[in-house]
Amino acid sequence: MQAEELEEIRQENKGGIKLEELSLLFLSHWYWFIFAVLVSLSVAVYKIMTTPPIYTRATSLLVKDEKSTNYSTVKDFQNLGIGVTNTNIRNEIQTISASENMVEAVRRLHLDLQMTVPQRLRERPLYNDAPVTLQFKDLPEQQTFTFKLKIVDKTHVRLYDFSHENDFTAPIGITFKSPYGALQIDLTPSFSNKWIGEEITVHKYNVKSVGTMYSSRLSVGQTDEESSIIDLSLNDENPERAEDILRSLISVYNDNWVKDKNRMAESTSEFINERLSNLTKELGDVDSDIASIRSRNLTPDVQASTSMYMSQSNDNYKRSLELQNQLSMTQFLEQSLRNNSSKQQLLPLNTVGNANIESQIEAYNTLLLARNDIAANSNEQNSEVKKSDVKLMQLKTAILRSVQNTIAQIKSQIANYQRSEAETNNKIALNPKLEKDLQSVKRQQDVKQSLYIYLLQKREENELSKTYTAWNTRIIQPPFGSDAPTSPQRSRILLIALFIGFVVPGFLLWLREYLNQTVRGRKDIDFLNIPFIGEIPNLDIRNHWWQKTQHKQREIVIKQGNRNMVNESFRIVRTKLHYFLGAITNKADGVTNKKPQVIMVTSFNQGSGKTFITANLAKTISLNHHRVLVVDMDIRRCSLSQMLPQRTKNGVSAYLSGITDNIDELIVKNAFGENVDILPSGIVPPNPTELLQSSRLTALMKEVREKYDYIYLDCPPIEIVADTSIIKPHCDATLFVIRVGVMDRRLVPEIEKLYKESSYNNMAIILNGANYISGKYGSYRYGYSYGYGGYSYGNYGHYGQTSDE
Repeated sequence: MQAEELEEIRQENKGGIKLEELSLLFLSHWYWFIFAVLVSLSVAVYKIMTTPPIYTRATSLLVKDEKSTNYSTVKDFQNLGIGVTNTNIRNEIQTISASENMVEAVRRLHLDLQMTVPQRLRERPLYNDAPVTLQFKDLPEQQTFTFKLKIVDKTHVRLYDFSHENDFTAPIGITFKSPYGALQIDLTPSFSNKWIGEEITVHKYNVKSVGTMYSSRLSVGQTDEESSIIDLSLNDENPERAEDILRSLISVYNDNWVKDKNRMAESTSEFINERLSNLTKELGDVDSDIASIRSRNLTPDVQASTSMYMSQSNDNYKRSLELQNQLSMTQFLEQSLRNNSSKQQLLPLNTVGNANIESQIEAYNTLLLARNDIAANSNEQNSEVKKSDVKLMQLKTAILRSVQNTIAQIKSQIANYQRSEAETNNKIALNPKLEKDLQSVKRQQDVKQSLYIYLLQKREENELSKTYTAWNTRIIQPPFGSDAPTSPQRSRILLIALFIGFVVPGFLLWLREYLNQTVRGRKDIDFLNIPFIGEIPNLDIRNHWWQKTQHKQREIVIKQGNRNMVNESFRIVRTKLHYFLGAITNKADGVTNKKPQVIMVTSFNQGSGKTFITANLAKTISLNHHRVLVVDMDIRRCSLSQMLPQRTKNGVSAYLSGITDNIDELIVKNAFGENVDILPSGIVPPNPTELLQSSRLTALMKEVREKYDYIYLDCPPIEIVADTSIIKPHCDATLFVIRVGVMDRRLVPEIEKLYKESSYNNMAIILNGANYISGKYGSYRYGYSYGYGGYSYGNYGHYGQTSDE
């Protein structure tokens, strides 16, 4: 066989276990699965019995938006950029689940003091069904202790099992001194006579530790991203206690929220008062500035003053214009009077606007008309006419004088109006700047005044909001839950235990086989081209798994008439060996050779069972009335010789060393029964290799060939010493023993190599230590269902016991 082929065989031998083979492996170790399942189920049942049941209670909480609360003042300040933002559901979730809230809830419910009673394999907690209540006076929250009590009767209770104090009896309903301070024990409505004599264990825990524990049992989450509903759930051994904890936790959260809001309102109130004080001072300063500006400019109201000045300016202008017209008419009249001093003409009326002058003109015109009438009827020299002329002249002089006075008066009035108009126009010109300055100051006044009024309003609203504060939450689903415990989940634990009971032994068996590098069965040697003589079952077995292992590898198990598995296996080997030896006799192209007689039995490893195979195979051959000699050629270990009832000092080593030439006196007759003789190894020589290389070995083989039909040589393993290589030329055939669980599979190709190279004469192999699984196939109750290691080749019921044994 080439090196490549050997390497390919080695790689094939490294392959994993197939499903069919794995099934056979598990079936052959069924009792381990039953044992593992029973153990795991027992552990699971014990865990269920000892684990207290856990109940789950849940509630739903609606977190209100701050827009719907009474804190509009705070909200208004938020709109101004002052204060906090709107409610954040995730922040509220973190706030509710804070351990400090749970610690306060535990403190309110006094859960740091708990009582339990024994119930089967565990302790059952007492809550609302406790027969007594305990009230310690001034007990530190961080203190921890445990003691027990028994109710003696309705008036007394016995306390015991303290750490450092003696037991004592205390009254019920009266405060007494205990090792942990003043204590009062009272009966509850749950008390009945069944509690008398019942042992109750009292546990005092650290409040923070209990709060932390319940915080770890609390689950808080949001129903969905779009809602403001928070779901809370709590796991506890007592469902009523879980409900009370959830209610208390929500109450603590609401109280803290109200406190925070009240603190915010108080802070807001302080802020408002401070700002109002500052604004009062600032408004006073602004009012002073406005009054100063108005007093300096004599303008209480700039806009009204401007309107007044504009009206006054318009009036002055109109009056000045009227006076100018009047002046022009009066000057025209004066000019007429001056230019017509000698003429007798009528003077114009209603031109001066002076009643006195108008009356004089009217008198003059009347007199002139009268004079002209007289002159028309007489002449100019008429005395009446002349008298009228004198009077007319006098009137005209008077009118002129009045006109001149009126002109002077009108000019004076015009000058006054023009001066007043100029002053008014100057004031109007100054008003825009004054208005600008005054408007700037007034704008500050308006802003501060508006803010002042706003703060006054918010202060009142804030004071009203502090008198009543609504909670930020509303319970939309009170605490609820199933009456069935959520854990331990019995069916799940039992299924897991059942799964473990099957998986653990299966995994261990698979791992053992996976790590097993030895030959496991027939399949590991099927690829060999070496003739296969047969297989011998494993004798280190138990009739039942609870029985002690029986070691029979050093016994003669072949008996006349016995039909058990081992005897049948050796008979099969005998039959195959007969055909194998017959084939050797006739293999040289039909030319008959001498009958092979000397058969060497060897192996690769020590402990392969070659001595057992040699002895029992010789015994099987002898049952066919053949004379068989078994020679112990392992002169170093003397394994075969140790099977003799009495050890003999003479044997092969004596003959090879020349101590004796009489072989007959060295042979033990019928050592293993009729027709089976043994030539023991004798004393272990100091030079076994040299003895075997002597010519006396050839003489020994020649002599025993003449006396026996078959000679079986029990030789040492080939890889340990060179003795077998020296003996092999004297042998007609070689039986190579491979033992299951002993020989390394990686060495199996080496046997094929020895066969291909004809290192040993007529090699054949025997598989020793094969195992079987249960099966009923025929009258002998065994079959040949194939497999590995501890699960191959079928079984035969209760090993080796038949009616004729």
